[in-house]
Parts: sequence; C-alpha cells; structure tokens
Amino acid sequence: MKKNLTFWLFPVTLGLIAMHSCSSEDDYFKSQDEKYTTNKFQVFSSQDGKTVNYADGFKTLMERYDSLYNVSHTAKTMKRSFSKSENIADQYIEFNIRSQEFTTDNNEKYVLFPLIRNYQVDGIMVASLREDETIVEYYEMSTDGKNYREILSLFKAQYVKTTVNKRLSKSACGFDGYPPCDIDTVIITVPKGNGNGTGLPPGGGGGTSGGCSIYENCIDNNLDGGGGGAPELGLSPCFRTKLLISKQQIKEKVNTLFDQAKQTGVNSGEKGFMANSNGSTSPIITGAEHSADFGDISGYEGFYHNHTPGGIKIFSPADIRKLFEFIIKLPAGTSLDTAFAGVVATEVCGGGCPDGYEYFYYVMTYIGNSSDAGTLYNHVHSLNFEDLDKAYKRYEQSISNKPGNSSQYGNYTGNKALEKLFYNTLNKMGIKSNQINLQRIDQNGNITNVTYDANGNPRDTQCS
Repeated sequence: MKKNLTFWLFPVTLGLIAMHSCSSEDDYFKSQDEKYTTNKFQVFSSQDGKTVNYADGFKTLMERYDSLYNVSHTAKTMKRSFSKSENIADQYIEFNIRSQEFTTDNNEKYVLFPLIRNYQVDGIMVASLREDETIVEYYEMSTDGKNYREILSLFKAQYVKTTVNKRLSKSACGFDGYPPCDIDTVIITVPKGNGNGTGLPPGGGGGTSGGCSIYENCIDNNLDGGGGGAPELGLSPCFRTKLLISKQQIKEKVNTLFDQAKQTGVNSGEKGFMANSNGSTSPIITGAEHSADFGDISGYEGFYHNHTPGGIKIFSPADIRKLFEFIIKLPAGTSLDTAFAGVVATEVCGGGCPDGYEYFYYVMTYIGNSSDAGTLYNHVHSLNFEDLDKAYKRYEQSISNKPGNSSQYGNYTGNKALEKLFYNTLNKMGIKSNQINLQRIDQNGNITNVTYDANGNPRDTQCS
C-alpha cells in the first residue's frame, strides 16, 4: 500500500469562469463537439520530438493543482500564501531537488523528491506515472523502504548545499516574478533483488490518485478538426461534487433550504439559489408552493432548491428541464458536466432519526456526449410538462407502498423508490439513464453515485 499525499490545509477552490450566453444553440453545441480531451497528460507528451522530462512534468502538475484549488504543496505557491496572509502549509515538496527518473518493469515512471517540514528535509515524496500514463500519484515513501535512510541523507545534504548557495547569492527563485531555481539532481542507486528495484518504492498507507482531468491537463485530441461525439472528460463526478458541497456558502445555503423543507402551512413553499462550482452563490430566492423562479441564470453553473413536506423528494421533470437550461448557458468549450442541479427535502421520521427528520439530498449532472446535448435540449423543451408532472406523481404513488419501497424510518417513500421514480421520469422524457449522473448525499457529506441495471433498478457506488 502507498501513503498518498494528502492535499492539506487550504480549502479546494475551482477557478471562476465568467459565464456568458452563446450566440445560438447550434453554434454552442457545435463548438462543444469540436473540442474534447483524452485521458493522456499533456506534460508527458513529446513536443516537437523532444524527450519528455518526467520530473518537470510532476512539478508542473502539482503547481497547477495548487493554482487551481488554492492549496499549497510547492515552493512556488508559498509566496502567494505569505502575501495573502493565509495559513502557511507546514510542509511542501521541494521539486527543485530531485532524483533521476526511474522506469519500472511495467513501464511506470517515478521520481523522488525531498519533503520539507519546518525548513528541513523530513521525508521522501514519490511521484509516479502509471496505468499507461493516465494516472499520476504522489505519496510519501515508507520509512521501512530499502535504502530509505541513505536516500534521505542524500537529500538532506543537497538541501543544505542548495540553501546555502541561495543565501550566498542572495537570490530569490521559484516564486512568481522571480527566475526559476537551478535544478539539483541527486543520483540514487536503487537496489534490486528485493521486489522494489524495478517497482515503485513502498508507501505506508492507502489513498487516492488522479487522472489528467483533475489537473486540467488532458491532451486536446482535436488534431483532425472533428470531435465525432466523444464524451466530455471533466473532473470525475465524485471529485466535482466533493468540491461543490465543501464550499462554505453552499453549505450554509443548503442548510437554509433544509430548514425551509421542514416548514408547513403558510410558511411552506420552495426556495432556492444559484451557484458556481467555485462556491459563489446568488441570494436565496423565494418561490411558490412547488416551484422557484430563478429568473436570469446567466453567470451561474447550477442551482439548488428544496421540495416541500408535501412534495416528492427527488428531481421533478421541471427540475431536469432546468438543468438543460443551465447547460445551454455554459461558455463554449466548457465541459457540460460543470452544470449541476441540487434538491433537498425532509420527512418527519417515524423513529430512529437523531432529530426527528429524515433528510434527502440529491445532485445531478449531465454526463452524456456533447453531440447529444443540443438535441436533448430541444426535445425536452418540446414536451408536455403538465402530462409529465401528472405521470411523475402517479408513478410515485403506485410504487410507494410496494414492499421494499418505503423508508426504513417510516411509512413514506424511501431512497430506492425515489431513485426508481427518477429512472422512470428520465425514460418518459426520452433521456437515457447513462446521460444523467445522479448522486445521493448523506448528512455526513458522503456521496453515492446511483446507476441503473437493465431493468431500471438502482445500484449504489460509494465515492471514496
């Protein structure tokens, strides 16, 4: 098992992209078709026949990650943290001191770097490229690894030498506005015969790794001028939603919607807000009994709203239509799964709930091909929503009392039945279940992807 680098301290923040309307729906979806990506990294692709420098690639990716998500793992981003008076990371990877590049028997690439804690070398970071060069992983090398102490000593000696030389020259480097630092390579002999000589160095714990989409570094595969309807590859649905629901403004407003979802009588009704994936939001919008008018949605990527105690606890046909309206407002070239919709609801619990309520929280995004999105947008907006809404309510009533469809906490429709209803609604709207990603979120922030078998039965896949 490997101990992966934990992205510590700073809240992850996606860069804000200015929103605008496209000149026409046809132009918008045509532009989406003409640009798509593969799961190969740009930084590890040969440019003009030049040899790939994997160590520089690992450095570039982590610096890009820091820039995208407002975190700090590199010397380059330390200056930004100081200038903004943010909390300073107590550790970072010194990418300007590195080992030579290694290639394993499985053609995996890796480079070792010193991990700096409290201004001294206190660990060894391994950056690896594996799975046919589609996954990058950063993890701390286990202290039990062969030659760990010898490698650590080499890095410590080089770090002292590099630091002294910089002080003598009074040179600042590596930060924005300063020249790049000289690269110091430490030559390391990797022992063979112990299982690690031609494999990756050992780590000390489990974790996750990332593909090119996380770093927004996928190859643009538009070399011949045509997209051919390839799927959009943005951030993974799990990763994107984790970022979204972690934002403070979104958390606070979702809690407001949960409170509204408990209201009955004259105070009941829907409320909502619009949001961007970087966490910026609109004010709370007060709607009607079973609807919320968001007005001009330009400049936002998605929306949240509550359903009332008397309403159904999952997306309605009108909610699905609204998602496509947000899709059409995305700038050309933006991955369509950036658009999102969220719904929250509550039900008085029959017993077993901590505060007397069961909470329902769903997020949906479009994950189909861009070539299909324009057709679906036009199709969805041609439907009879009065009939769809009646069918939606009839189906929910027809399945709510069937065995296994009630909530474990009371005699009302549970998650599994609601998810069957969602599948049924997609079918009636002419949308395939593999074109919309549905996620269920619990009160602890755990995310579950909901997929469907051939019979429309929901299946759960937990996000790690």
